[in-house]
Amino acid sequence: MKKVYVAVAAAMILAGNAAAQMKVGVEAGINLNNLADQYEGETTSNQIKTGFHAGVVADLGLGSHFSVAPALRYSMKGGQEQRHFNTTINGNSATVEQKNKLSYHYLELPVNLVYKTGVEGSGRFMIGAGPYIAYMVNAQNKQKSTSYVIVSGETQEIEDDRNLALNIGDDQGDHIKGLDYGAQAFIGYQLPMGVFAKAGSQVGFANTQRQQSPLGSYPNQELKQKNYNFFLTLGYMFGGRSAQ
Repeated sequence: MKKVYVAVAAAMILAGNAAAQMKVGVEAGINLNNLADQYEGETTSNQIKTGFHAGVVADLGLGSHFSVAPALRYSMKGGQEQRHFNTTINGNSATVEQKNKLSYHYLELPVNLVYKTGVEGSGRFMIGAGPYIAYMVNAQNKQKSTSYVIVSGETQEIEDDRNLALNIGDDQGDHIKGLDYGAQAFIGYQLPMGVFAKAGSQVGFANTQRQQSPLGSYPNQELKQKNYNFFLTLGYMFGGRSAQ
């Protein structure tokens, strides 16, 4: 029983120390997003799509140099892709050239382990890494496609522009999965008054596409797509502590 009391007391002391060293802050910045994708039987190429992120961050001190830094933020991801594939339209063979501008909106929870140089109250370089988990709350696809359809030996050109609201979930008829998860790393610097800047990258591990997805107008394709981005962030940590 004494061992239990000692363990509880130690846990309370650690929790009290962490609470005493905890600071909170705000941050915002830009994402340079892209998608790593693979569509069965297709040729694709991708381009960067700019988004932004904003949220709140905490700094839980683990000593003079290390801390754990969870955050909660809105993050806009996605990308621009060009697809080239063969299909059938109204029973006729067709070649489709399609451009998709995909906007994915997430609520995201990253947790970083951070190392900071220097001492409290001075300017400090920092480096951090850790996992993140996110859930998509909205998704759109601004799509432009040109179809070359062979009808009675002649090629007809059909153009189609549309703005699609993508259904999120794992049910029949949904376009895209809601859950994303991955890892991130960054380097940064914080001024003594609490203003900080950091630059880093995220790599998603989750396949955001359903295996049989009615994405756009072309169903029953094997789809694989993962998020990745580079980010730049500015923020302020209240109390002048180092940020995550």
